[in-house]
Amino acid sequence: MHWLIGYNQNTGDITGMHGTTILSELAEMAAGNEYDGAIIMESDGMPDIRDKVVRNGQLVARDWDITDARRQGIRRLNRITAAKRVVHIPKTRGATHLHTKKETEARRWLDKRPNDLEDYPLMAAEVGLTAADPAQLAELWLTKARETDAALAAIERDRMEAKAAIKRAGSKEAVDAVLAKFEAD
Repeated sequence: MHWLIGYNQNTGDITGMHGTTILSELAEMAAGNEYDGAIIMESDGMPDIRDKVVRNGQLVARDWDITDARRQGIRRLNRITAAKRVVHIPKTRGATHLHTKKETEARRWLDKRPNDLEDYPLMAAEVGLTAADPAQLAELWLTKARETDAALAAIERDRMEAKAAIKRAGSKEAVDAVLAKFEAD
């Protein structure tokens, strides 16, 4: 008897199986779009697909330590992410707080555009040093905040995509490949 075993090419997980004595039927099915990937094998009885995956075109025992590889991969992903974020986030809590206060103050000033900076102590401290006037300073601070937000959003998008890929990975090598790509980007 001939068997078509459909599988997910990313994970190796088996997604379906058909058996027949007519090999040409299976070849047509394999060529169709019913399965992401497919192998055809010959067996006297129905193949035992419990705890099996497809690797390199072969039905093999599932490597159950993939769960550990995924868990460790996600931990490493989070460490890499933290290193990427630190480039865009001030290193101390006080500096982070200061940048948040500057953004808030800049937005308040732009909304009201007062003649004096009495209620805007951070702007008063920097006008004439960092920028010529409050409007330029507010725009500078908000531009920096937008750039930081965009960079952090891109890192988070890439992290979430990598995390999803790690969860789908079918081997430690696949997890490592995802991490290497994330780290390089």
